[in-house]
Amino acid sequence: MLYNPGSGITAVWDHPYLNGECAMQEVAPQRVVDTLECLCHLSLREDHGLSEDQAVQRLNSELAYYHNLDLLQLSMSQIFERFAISLSNRQSLFTLVFGGDRNFGPIMERYRPVLHGWCPSEIVKDYGVDDERLLRAILGARQLRPDQAEWQMTRQRSQLRRYANGLLAGARYFSRFDQPYEFTEFIGKWLHDPDMAAMLPQYFAALGFDGFGAALAADFLKEIGVKQLGKPDVWVYRSMEAAGWIRTGASEFDIQRAFWKAAEVLGPDYPPVIIDKLMFLVGAGRYVMVKPQYKCKSRFEEYRLRVVEAG
Repeated sequence: MLYNPGSGITAVWDHPYLNGECAMQEVAPQRVVDTLECLCHLSLREDHGLSEDQAVQRLNSELAYYHNLDLLQLSMSQIFERFAISLSNRQSLFTLVFGGDRNFGPIMERYRPVLHGWCPSEIVKDYGVDDERLLRAILGARQLRPDQAEWQMTRQRSQLRRYANGLLAGARYFSRFDQPYEFTEFIGKWLHDPDMAAMLPQYFAALGFDGFGAALAADFLKEIGVKQLGKPDVWVYRSMEAAGWIRTGASEFDIQRAFWKAAEVLGPDYPPVIIDKLMFLVGAGRYVMVKPQYKCKSRFEEYRLRVVEAG
């Protein structure tokens, strides 16, 4: 890495995935995160009237949630609960399964008894491979309108049917780990090398859980405390492309490698999961991990203009 924090705002990085082409000029990681943080503070001040000190504190609290996540402290039930959330985290499925952010807590509690406290081995013991019965149980807990429930029950590729299928397949997979430390040790073997870490979401995607691709796998992993990964969602993709960190059409693997490269420059305060969160906050404006929660307008266009000028 040929970047000196005191030398300017751009850097030349050697990206191994450029198929032998010359290294590309990019906006330096420090400039990118400084811009992201500045816009987060601006959003909280302008959209919700926070003072500068309050905005800084609120952003720090949002980021501290991810700094403090520790896979070693989680039970298998907590790990599987997060899998169930990430499995729904695409398009409109989250709203269908959990009722959106506003209804998430109460609906999660209604699912808890039919999913045995989110314990994967107990779910498998009860439902076996009968995803049809699991779908009925989920519909009973979700309490949709009768016409909505009938639609989900009678369509072979309905969203909730696919969700139940993925949930049960996931329960069978996670039940193979008798103790949470076994899962933690398995995950840890992937995280000592940037290429291996970037392939970890691909491994979970290859397991074939219905609807669980590499992006959702990365979301799941970062939400259980794997700090070496981010979720390659639309805001991350746009933010990295604007900064020149990736090229148009970059793969999810490329994005994970770009996260790793930036984190190597920025140091331990900015692992990939934190860079990911800053990009998401600027793009989506949703501060929801701690209270009070805030919804701000997107500042992505302002971010794009600033980093384009920097480049």
